[in-house]
Amino acid sequence: MLNLSSPCTVTHPERTRLLPGDAVLIDTRRAHSLDVGFYALVTLDLPEEWVRRWLHTPDAMVGRRIPLRSRWGAGLSTFVSQLSPEFAANSPVPANVLAEQVGALLAIAAFHVSGETKHPTPGTSSLRSRIQDCVAQRCAEVMLTADDVATATGIEAQSLHETLASFGESFGTVLAATRVGIAKRMLMSRAFDEVGSEEIAARCGFRDAIHFAQDLFSATGLVLASDRDGQNKRRLG
Repeated sequence: MLNLSSPCTVTHPERTRLLPGDAVLIDTRRAHSLDVGFYALVTLDLPEEWVRRWLHTPDAMVGRRIPLRSRWGAGLSTFVSQLSPEFAANSPVPANVLAEQVGALLAIAAFHVSGETKHPTPGTSSLRSRIQDCVAQRCAEVMLTADDVATATGIEAQSLHETLASFGESFGTVLAATRVGIAKRMLMSRAFDEVGSEEIAARCGFRDAIHFAQDLFSATGLVLASDRDGQNKRRLG
């Protein structure tokens, strides 16, 4: 549950004060109550099996506040606040990728809230490089998922997510950054002068040129300036 409006109190089983932007994991099998006047909430129904895939000890997080101002709390809050049936229906990525992003952000935010410390090992760094290489090789696949990359690298999906989480990353952020990075290099290269924006978007795995332009701007601040044919991708603002 994500609180979007005024401060409220959740009792589950102890009283927890939630400020706007804070999140909390609720176990609906247990009694819980919400004390609030005017409120706006986003609630996601998460199957237990799915939650346990992301959190090794979910019971330890039940009823525990994930502050907006905590490390990764803002990322989780921002992403979840944008989720809606309409967004899911028109998302530039498949629904399972959205679900993976929620899971990864939840796992990372919960890890930091718990106060645990875990430093990447040389083996973890090597595995991260393999994952990044595989993503770079296959990012042109619009429907690419974490499971696809895990299978290709010979590991379990959980290991993939845990590896990236130890570096403060998620599969969604790595995939998005890889696509934008490759697209930016293509846009800046004279070798691709005759290649239009839509073709570059397709080569990098973006669903369409509109989402490509939006993601490029969000990540880099660069704006594609179209000519009369809509194909002048050399002029970037």
